[in-house]
Amino acid sequence: MTTTSRVVAAKSTVPPAVTPWFTKRQASSRVSTRAFTSVIAGTRHDAGIVHTAAENSGGLSGLVLAYAGFTFSAAAIGDVACAYDKTITGCSIEYPLGQINRVTFGGANGILVPGGVNSLVYSDQVLDSVTGKVLKIPAGAKFIEHVSYTRSDGGTTWDMPQEVWNSFDGNSDPNLGEYSNYHTGADASQTAFAANPYKAINLRQAWGACGIFADGVAPFVSVLIDGDSIATGSGGDNTTVKIENTGYVARGLGSNVAGGSGCVIPYMRMTCPQASLDSSINSQGSYSLMANGRVTHVIQEMLINNVFGSNSFEMIQSKLLTQWLLWRARGVKVIQCTALPATDSTDGWATVANQTVRATEAVRVKINDWIRTVPWPLEAVFDAADRVEVDASGALARNGGRWIVSLGQPTPDGTHPSPVVAAAAAAAIDKTKLFL
Repeated sequence: MTTTSRVVAAKSTVPPAVTPWFTKRQASSRVSTRAFTSVIAGTRHDAGIVHTAAENSGGLSGLVLAYAGFTFSAAAIGDVACAYDKTITGCSIEYPLGQINRVTFGGANGILVPGGVNSLVYSDQVLDSVTGKVLKIPAGAKFIEHVSYTRSDGGTTWDMPQEVWNSFDGNSDPNLGEYSNYHTGADASQTAFAANPYKAINLRQAWGACGIFADGVAPFVSVLIDGDSIATGSGGDNTTVKIENTGYVARGLGSNVAGGSGCVIPYMRMTCPQASLDSSINSQGSYSLMANGRVTHVIQEMLINNVFGSNSFEMIQSKLLTQWLLWRARGVKVIQCTALPATDSTDGWATVANQTVRATEAVRVKINDWIRTVPWPLEAVFDAADRVEVDASGALARNGGRWIVSLGQPTPDGTHPSPVVAAAAAAAIDKTKLFL
């Protein structure tokens, strides 16, 4: 008698992927994906967001824009559905400056973006309005995303994941020339920047695409940044210097020089102040963006808020492993950053001598030492702490526990690096390891 055994696959813990009609297109520029919330009066939102075509792509074609119906909670719940729908009434890509190339959705000029944890709406590939062929953008070139939308509930609370800066000069940062305005007038999404009536109005943040994907000349490296306020650049890095690559990880992928506008390696920055590993693990909508090879690598900076939350070494270790495996299940290579120092000071961090380590320091040191062993399934470690951490004498020292002061003011609050220290930490982002 012959028996046949049946193997039952274990239930997957990975959220289902949303698979759009296209495949292989990768993240192509710098884009933030996790939304902040602000209260602003107005019934229509118009924004212009400047992007830079990744230099390693060899040039972009077949641009597709993704818009999300979810936002992000820094609490353990992770991604959450927006409580209202948005209707995009108009969208375009301006390239070259002055040429408007309409973005369509299934051939239509607008589309409903319903609120939902896995709600992702993808555009058609963008066509050149002059030639009628697929729009092509050279590597390193700037292009502007124009978008206009309204809310289903007529309310005044808006999701705004992108930092925006105005005074565009067409050449370099910090004058990025972005704009964001809430108003009751007409849709201005098809108006070139130079003639746009809202270009001089800057509200610092704007809702835009959560991903811009494109074909390159050949398959190229692209990155997801998973992080908290340090990777966002808030609290220190972007408070005094208006640059495109805020947050030390993004600085390292693009330009390390304050004011630089480079986008050497394209990235989607899934970062949010106060976010923890708990919230990132529960980010179903964010995982869906990874479908079909949208990025090749994840650089995870998120860590310090779990240390501050009195998590034990074992708890943080378990959460890191869970997060790494979730990313690996998406087919991407994972790189972890070490946690930067966190101190208190009696003189505003002017000296090393007046800094004291915090009560959670032992856990930070232990988890950093473990990360430095490059445990499976990590591909590499970017040791940012080693670049900015000194001992009581002021000398660079692993696990010294204090912020370096020789570069200038290191931090405004003991947690977030200042622009000069963020630039130093950015040197840990070794781009050569992305090509191994």
